[in-house]
Amino acid sequence: MITRTVTHSTLIPASLRDFITCEGNSECSGYTGIQNLFKLLKKDVKIAFKEYGISIPNQSKQLRALQSLIIPFNVHWEEWSASTFCNLTSFEVSLINQYRIRQDYKWVSNRLGISYDQALTHLIKAIRSLKSPETEVLFQKWKDFKHLDPSIPENFLDMPLEGLRQLLPYRVFNLLPFFGSTMREALDKVTIKELRSYRNFGKQAELQFRLVLEKHYCLHLLK
Repeated sequence: MITRTVTHSTLIPASLRDFITCEGNSECSGYTGIQNLFKLLKKDVKIAFKEYGISIPNQSKQLRALQSLIIPFNVHWEEWSASTFCNLTSFEVSLINQYRIRQDYKWVSNRLGISYDQALTHLIKAIRSLKSPETEVLFQKWKDFKHLDPSIPENFLDMPLEGLRQLLPYRVFNLLPFFGSTMREALDKVTIKELRSYRNFGKQAELQFRLVLEKHYCLHLLK
């Protein structure tokens, strides 16, 4: 009786074509085969990315950039990011808040209910915003506003109106920018009679406006 010895190759196929056509190879079957298949797929994707000039985002590089950009804001981040001086979107602020807790794209994307790619895209936008000169100017204005001394009328009068948003009634704040960029400019150009001509500027808005001006020793400037 003739016995036949069956040998099984243990070489890992070098390409997907070889993987698909291989037979009797323990490296192409079962759980091991699935692992090797994904390795080949990953290898092919990297080659394709390289051939077409597609770069794979470097997570650690982006996170390091974010960490260094946040340093100047660290002490005041919670207050500044919630203020009207912050030029980031509310979603970008939420995204950064999550990264400050745990620096992991997958974890953050799961927490916010978005995909990995969306998390990366929004983070890059947030980093660009933090790098912009506009952000530096707004942050400085916020610090100036934070230390605003109401006993010094000049501080209140020369502060950009945007910085006074939280002090002014909503209806008043929406009207004043039509007359100037600071409270001083607005009070120079508008009268209380003109303000009353606007539908949204009623008695309550006028009273609140007068109280704010009185608190900052500027009521006498309202004509």
